[in-house]
Parts: sequence; structure tokens; C-alpha cells
Amino acid sequence: MTEQDVHIIVRHVGERTLQICRSLLEKQCATNVELTSAVPFSETVRQAFEAGIKAGKKWTLCIDADVIPAADCVDQLVTIAEQGEDRLFEAQGLVVDKIFGVRRPAGNHIYRTDLFEKALACLPCNAESLRPESDTLWSMVRLGHGWYQSDILVGIH
Repeated sequence: MTEQDVHIIVRHVGERTLQICRSLLEKQCATNVELTSAVPFSETVRQAFEAGIKAGKKWTLCIDADVIPAADCVDQLVTIAEQGEDRLFEAQGLVVDKIFGVRRPAGNHIYRTDLFEKALACLPCNAESLRPESDTLWSMVRLGHGWYQSDILVGIH
């Protein structure tokens, strides 16, 4: 992975772990980390997609600020995304849930940036949803762009 391949967006709503999350990601990809926060969450998703388009990288990693990322999570996520088909829209790894002590999918998504225009067109239909990001993923599936759930460990949530 090179820094030319991925732009990182940390989504936050005042989590006390924001700075550690950002710092650990900057160690992996120094120049390509930005923050976004908005209400409702569908607006955060929209802002992240638009920021990814503006950054112009092949991949956009959206990660929640309450995830403490593993030291190599960016490389691992880019690797699994690169292994996917050209129609792949999103891939994600697992986090360790610090409360229940289990691995589960949450708080991290690496997206193929060149599909964000299609995703943005789907987002208004999902804006009032309790899960606008997940519903947009399902909308993209209906357009032929799926996602992949990996078992790699991205961090602690």
C-alpha cells in the first residue's frame, strides 16, 4: 500500500479516543487523514463520500473515532479490498468488542472511491434510516456493487 492509494476519514462525535485513533492512523498514512462529524449520521456519510471524491484516491477508509486501530490495519484493509472484484464497493474487517470480548464487524469500511457518485445518489433514499450507511450498501448491492466481510482484525472498539 502506498499513501497514494488511500484516504482516511475518521468519523467522530466527541469520542475521548479521537486523538489516539487519529494518531495511530497517521503513523500508517501520515498525510491522508481527515476528520468529519455531522448530524444526522447520514450527513456524516455524505460528507465522507464527498471528501473521498475530493481526495481522489483509489480507496477511502472510513473509521469511527471509537476504534483504536491496529498498527497495520490500513495496509490489511487495502490488501483485502484490492483482492476484490472491480465491482466491489466496500470491504471491512473485524474489531474486538471491548465489552463482550468478541470479534465483530463495526466501525470500519474501506470503499472504492470511484463508486461514491453512485452511492451518493442512493443516500437520500436512506437518509432517514437508523442505519443509512448499511442501507446505502444494500442499495449498491442492487446496482451490482457488493461488499466483503473479512476476518482481519482492524482494532478495538
